[in-house]
Amino acid sequence: MKMQNINVGKYEKLLRRRGLEPADLPIREPHKKTRLYLDNEYFKKGYASKFSKCATMVYAALAMHANHRYQTCFPSIETLMKFTGIRNRNSINNAIKILEAFNIVLVEHSKGRISNSYTLLRPDVWKPINSIDIDTVIKSRKTVSKSNGQQYQKDSSNSITGDTRSHITKSYKRNQGF
Repeated sequence: MKMQNINVGKYEKLLRRRGLEPADLPIREPHKKTRLYLDNEYFKKGYASKFSKCATMVYAALAMHANHRYQTCFPSIETLMKFTGIRNRNSINNAIKILEAFNIVLVEHSKGRISNSYTLLRPDVWKPINSIDIDTVIKSRKTVSKSNGQQYQKDSSNSITGDTRSHITKSYKRNQGF
């Protein structure tokens, strides 16, 4: 990569003041495998400033894991927690839900112990920053439903749905003689 002559002079002066020669500077390799690519639009259009730090960290972790050619990855929640330093599973799930709601990430949900598949989408298909209220996205994760006079929560991030919990509760009560 060539720098303009003006910048090269300033660059070399800066290095020499620090006692380094341009050839001695340990710059990072230009290989795609060693770099993390985040879309400039994520910052320029204000997503980074509007979203929580958790959402930005999760986006960066997904970008780091993404296959360069297809921009697809499948890290587990535990892996995302490890790479982002976020200790709360709900924070990771909320961040993924926000990224999915704004079409930044396409999530293919898997059942059981198989990790979800995440595809990073082009910025031209992202929803505008003010098109969705983030609080609404987070609250939509859990909805309270009434069925046969009972209340239970459906949590989309949990593999055991509210219907299953309700069924288990009814079976338990029947067996106990309630």
